[in-house]
Amino acid sequence: TRGQILTFLWRAAGSPEPENMESPFADVTSDMNQDFYKAILWANEKGVIGNSWEEDRFAPYSPCTRSATVLFLWRYAGSPAPLFSPQFDDVEPEAEYAQAVGWAVETGITGGVTENHFYPDAVCTRGQIATFLYRSFGAAALEIPREPRPAAEEKPERTPLQTLSGSGNAYSLGLDGSEFTSAGEYEA
Repeated sequence: TRGQILTFLWRAAGSPEPENMESPFADVTSDMNQDFYKAILWANEKGVIGNSWEEDRFAPYSPCTRSATVLFLWRYAGSPAPLFSPQFDDVEPEAEYAQAVGWAVETGITGGVTENHFYPDAVCTRGQIATFLYRSFGAAALEIPREPRPAAEEKPERTPLQTLSGSGNAYSLGLDGSEFTSAGEYEA
């Protein structure tokens, strides 16, 4: 989702505290997960979000497209002008995201989905955003500092309450409502 992508970017940037804890968006409220909330406020303060929302809404739970993702990264980088226009059949030179795509290609963040297609309206997967962040920040994007966990007490071995077998699809929801399948497929 748009909120997840910004949370990933915020964490890669070191989880900085936003200066203002009041949301300018009606659909981004303080009762949300605090990391999610802070990430969106921080991104708005830094100009990462831009003016791509309707009225006073950000739509944090809406799927995030590949074009929106590279726009977020490009704005975070300071909106540098690319040397060339992207050479994808599906990226119009006058599109809002065209410079962001050109910059992302020039810096090696993405090469598109195919040689001739970027698929700007496709939902950005978690794998794609992880790749984009890794290529943007390098290995440091994966080294998010964590508090050391206290030593676990010895616990008796647990046995499952129930064992099930069969075939079909299993679904699980992430803390933010994202859906995962048994095949490990999900969209961010």
